[in-house]
Amino acid sequence: MKRILTGILAAGMLAAACFGLAACGGTEEETPKTYAIQAPAESELYTVSGLPEQAKQNETITFTVTLTDPENSELVSVSVLPVMEPAADADPISPIVDGSYSFVMPGEEVEIVIFARAYEQVTQNGGLTFDAANPTVLSAGGGNDTMWGGPNGTTLMDVWTFSLSFTWGNTAHLSSRSYVASSNQDVIPEEAITDFEEGSESGGMIRDASFSVDSSLIRPGTTWLEIYVQSDNVSSYKGTLLVKITVTEDGALQEAETWTETVIFDLQDGVDTETLYFYFVDEDYASNLDSEERQNFAPGSYTVTDGKVTLTIEYVKGHTYSVYAAIDGTGDSYELGEALTNGGAYRNGELTFERTGVSITIIVYEKR
Repeated sequence: MKRILTGILAAGMLAAACFGLAACGGTEEETPKTYAIQAPAESELYTVSGLPEQAKQNETITFTVTLTDPENSELVSVSVLPVMEPAADADPISPIVDGSYSFVMPGEEVEIVIFARAYEQVTQNGGLTFDAANPTVLSAGGGNDTMWGGPNGTTLMDVWTFSLSFTWGNTAHLSSRSYVASSNQDVIPEEAITDFEEGSESGGMIRDASFSVDSSLIRPGTTWLEIYVQSDNVSSYKGTLLVKITVTEDGALQEAETWTETVIFDLQDGVDTETLYFYFVDEDYASNLDSEERQNFAPGSYTVTDGKVTLTIEYVKGHTYSVYAAIDGTGDSYELGEALTNGGAYRNGELTFERTGVSITIIVYEKR
């Protein structure tokens, strides 16, 4: 009888033990372990908020990365790396909303790695140059050029054209790797940027190129254009430029930086001053500039002293001007001699200045 009671008691204790477990022979559910999260290095380019110092395995972590100067910098990537494997490859995580990132905590300590860069103006690199006359303030709907476009190529569009020059030899064509990218797609979207147009050939080689931006597709704001150009003939001939572009509302005018220059015309015998008009035409004029495209001087608006006419013009920095000494009513002009002075030049029909306050003398020859 004693043995029977002992057996019953043992069975009861075993049942109680089994009842306290998830199942007889099972184990209790383990509490998730907690692991440290290393914050990214401090930076003047960005701030991080909402990132905890530690988290449990399988916990979803959400934090925010904010650029301190988003107009002039770029958040390149945000990654989560295991601390014990610093050289491990990790795919950058994508933002779930603007500036917010999320990841699931693994069963190990991790580090948040952020790569950001500040934009800096680069207009010359590797023999590639962004021409000084190029516009950097554009108006939506404006333009400094026109081109045929549209679905059938029959629409005349207003565009902003940018010229590039390079010092490379042995370049017959540009590489297909060449590109122009906009940092802010809301301001200048990818579809607004045309392909490169190669410049005129000389001896089968090109020395310049250009691209355009469709002004009907751009919106007010600021963006940076990254311009990469590579020779198709010599891969080491390449350059990368970075240029800040501001887009204003349609019709908004940009204040042009102008210099006051003096042009003296030395009139040779046979030049008739009674019918002599002088014209200065800004070949880089853009519709969003507050400067004049043409500056005209008619007989009576100038004086002739000792066979010379002295004129003062407003010159837009970096622009090229055509000059005409025209004969009224004939559609013809007198021949002008080339001139060079300290800070200015008139060559191949183009007048340019390097600083303000320059005086240049151009000879006006009798029409033959």
